[in-house]
Amino acid sequence: MKKESMKDKLSAVIADITAACAEEGKMVWDSGLLNSHNRPVNYVTGKEYQGFNALWFSYIAHKRGLKVAEFATFKQISAAGGHVRKGEKGTHGFFWGTFDPDKKSSKETEEDLKEELRRKVPFVKGFTVFAIETQTNLETKRKLVYKENPPMAILEKFVQDFCKATNCGFEETHGTAFYSPSRHAVAISPLNEYASSDAYYSTLLHELVHSTAKAMKRNTGLGSFVKSDEKYSKEEVVAECGAMLLCSYFGISKVERENSAQYIKGWSETLRNNPTWLMSGMNAAERAVKYMLKVTGLEVPEDNEDAEDAKEAI
Repeated sequence: MKKESMKDKLSAVIADITAACAEEGKMVWDSGLLNSHNRPVNYVTGKEYQGFNALWFSYIAHKRGLKVAEFATFKQISAAGGHVRKGEKGTHGFFWGTFDPDKKSSKETEEDLKEELRRKVPFVKGFTVFAIETQTNLETKRKLVYKENPPMAILEKFVQDFCKATNCGFEETHGTAFYSPSRHAVAISPLNEYASSDAYYSTLLHELVHSTAKAMKRNTGLGSFVKSDEKYSKEEVVAECGAMLLCSYFGISKVERENSAQYIKGWSETLRNNPTWLMSGMNAAERAVKYMLKVTGLEVPEDNEDAEDAKEAI
């Protein structure tokens, strides 16, 4: 069997990340999470992974449902007195650098330095790490914070009824929340991993609004997590506006509605360049919310009479 080259390994990882983005639409770690600061780190050094490895290891942690994102090499784990469990497969990481084939280091003048840099040859080296939490016998060094947030009965029933009526899956994850179009399922971290019940439910409502795209045939553009992507940008406006309307309907705190406003503000540059998006997004959000309330048997607010008069006057 042909040995897999470093280029092949790197290409496979990039393909996995691309597939993940297409699957989940975005990679966002919600500010409402108590442990959202837990970026991927090396177990031994405590240093955060950077660049490509930070993105890749974050995805791996999410995919495997890890509560912490601590990784280490086989050698580091052994040196720390631990061992990798039998049959576990590691995760590839990558290190980029340069080397001088002439092994000359002359920096006496600026020209010498420029010449040395011209001789530098780029390279990429691979390394393999294992998740401390699930693949070794070592105890994590990270302290996780939890809060016993009370569940909201009316929202628990709404979510259950909505998912049943629309065949939308509901999954538990850690460190993120998202809607998967291909699986038609929402995933969210447990209630006790959020700073408050309101933060949890407002996030969940945002993802549930995303899920209405299937029934309402919205072209969401959830294959990209780049803000400049037009379809995705429009869909985020719809989801957050819808979440704001539902927060108001169910009496979620003013603080969380203000957080939603700040979220929308984060898209302000895009919205300034496309001023009709907010209006069209709000209209689409209103239709989505009415659909959600209708399929769950809840009362659907009637249109404002003044708004109807204004429509007729246009």
